[in-house]
Amino acid sequence: MIYEVRTYTLRPGTLAEFEERYEKRLPLRLK
Repeated sequence: MIYEVRTYTLRPGTLAEFEERYEKRLPLRLK
């Protein structure tokens, strides 16, 4: 089994924007 582990460095106050972008691209990663 292969696990994908990613870490992200976020600036203060950008979490909402990050979550929005991540949510849009998640289906592409799950293929």
